[in-house]
Order: sequence, then C-alpha cells, then structure tokens
Amino acid sequence: MAKYCVTAANHNNANDDRASEFQVWKWMQQEDKTWIWILQGKKTLNNVAELLTQGNEVISAKAEKKKEGSGYNITPGFPIELELRIARNDKNFKITDFPPF
Repeated sequence: MAKYCVTAANHNNANDDRASEFQVWKWMQQEDKTWIWILQGKKTLNNVAELLTQGNEVISAKAEKKKEGSGYNITPGFPIELELRIARNDKNFKITDFPPF
C-alpha cells in the first residue's frame, strides 16, 4: 500500500470546528529512484477515509516552503486514524457502552 500525509485542513462549516477538506501528499519514487512527497491536492474527509480503509498509511505532517528553489520540506508526524462517534457528545447510548452482539 501507499503512504500519504496531511499537511493542512480547511474548516468550511461555520457552525462547528470539524475539518472538511485536507491538503494531501503522496510518498512516491521518482525515475532516478529517489523518494519525494508529491502534492495530491485538496481531498475531502471521505477521500482520506477511503485511503485508510484501503489499507494505505496516512500520517500528519508539516509542510514548509523551501528557502531556496521550489518545493516543500515535509516533516512527518503521527498516524491518522478514523473515529466513529455520536454527534453532540450525547450521554445516552454511548458507543463505548454498547453491548457486544
């Protein structure tokens, strides 16, 4: 599977602080056998979730524009994971309290 990183997030909903769009990069080998991060562009939460469910590695990262020349320096962070939760932090029927089936 492939390796991706997320370096920025847009929060397009004024009613909450959840991120809705992400800047995604892919770790790719070039023809000269070197590896670099290639910008994949703006991706939705569903796009990132699909990368994870397909078995790809997705990590957080920081992108800084290089001082000289073009491109970015990417500093890798930690793995990104999905979480299922009930909206509004409801105290009734918490997922952690659900019985097994």
